Amino acid sequence: MLKKSEEKTDLIILNYNNYNYSYLLFYDNNKSEYSSKKILKNKLKNFTNKKWKSLSIVHTNNNFILIPEELYIKKNKKKYLNIITNHDDDKIENNLFNNIVCLFTNNLKLNLKKPIINIHYQVHLASILIKKYLLEKNNKIQTNVFIGGNKIMVLIHKNSELYYYNQFNNKNNYLKYLIILYKEFDLNQDKNLIIINSIDNKDAQNMKEKLKNHFTKILINKETLDKIIKIEK
Repeated sequence: MLKKSEEKTDLIILNYNNYNYSYLLFYDNNKSEYSSKKILKNKLKNFTNKKWKSLSIVHTNNNFILIPEELYIKKNKKKYLNIITNHDDDKIENNLFNNIVCLFTNNLKLNLKKPIINIHYQVHLASILIKKYLLEKNNKIQTNVFIGGNKIMVLIHKNSELYYYNQFNNKNNYLKYLIILYKEFDLNQDKNLIIINSIDNKDAQNMKEKLKNHFTKILINKETLDKIIKIEK
């Protein structure tokens, strides 16, 4: 990418911990177009020290907590964060759609060469997925599953009501996990819908194959990564 193009392009990093790769999204402001790239994490500095128009980071770590806004007391932020981590990482507060507060830690150390670039925005993937799915209109309870990198995110909702959100390593037995969730929320494995979203469509297809003997209504959402991840301008 030419230097002049970089200065007119927004870079979004989808960061995974304990995973050898990162995903990059490039938004060309002149063409209003997205492109994406999967890179080895040790190559990330080759991109972060260029002069982009903006740099945003989407975190996926498990050190996060969701709190209903009416129960959230800002002065207790440190106590909330102590529940999820003992590490001395940067602490970030991020407001969610539908009056939910997300607190999470930032353990991605970029060592940016200032003043080349400043971080425009940081957000947890939970925030993005919850906001996206709660905007969908559905009169029955449905389950959305997002698979990408080394993580699976599971969200259960009805219209804008969030019933459940969690994430875990995709090497875990997610079939057993989903069956338990369906029992816990009194859902019907033949009637309640599961929608699979993924970075790589092959992952979605593989998941559907594993689920289809236990769940009847399964759809694959073939939206590309840029349609799923939206960063505030």
